Amino acid sequence: MLQLMEPEAEVIELFKLILEEKFQSTLKSKFDRENKLKKEVSKLNERKSKLLEKLLDDIISNETYETCDKDLSNQILDCKEKLRKLGESGDSIRSHVNFGVYMLQNFKELYKAAPTAIQNKLLGSILEEKLHFSNKKYRTPQFKEGFGFIYQNIKLLKEVTRKKGDNPTKASLTVPGTGLEPA
Repeated sequence: MLQLMEPEAEVIELFKLILEEKFQSTLKSKFDRENKLKKEVSKLNERKSKLLEKLLDDIISNETYETCDKDLSNQILDCKEKLRKLGESGDSIRSHVNFGVYMLQNFKELYKAAPTAIQNKLLGSILEEKLHFSNKKYRTPQFKEGFGFIYQNIKLLKEVTRKKGDNPTKASLTVPGTGLEPA
């Protein structure tokens, strides 16, 4: 079963390209969110400065200043915490993608080399239910949603690739010769 699921090198490369593109899109989105949060922190700091000026010019009371200053400080801390979390998420995405591609490429070998407890966990990570064997065969397994999606796409990509023995000249026979169509 694991051998049937093993993607070819071309499919893995295509997955890497797709995941890298998705990663770059995520990075751009992350960069945009970081810029927005930095602008928000700057705006809040500016408001704190204006608030202090109003206190110094006796426009607002000390109690009003303290209340507003506390609110602004909490908002700044909240934005900075969001920025910190955004910084952590980018690195973990790339490491998860790299690990996922490695697992996809080497699943069969990892399974063979693993102890029984780990083999059960590996199968449990891709199968919805336990495998059922009958007459030296297993029932068609139900994949977990995420892995099922990947596996279905692998199967579709394998079908699209040119099979050995396909004659590439057959396709060119359907193209009209010169002179039949305007160049």
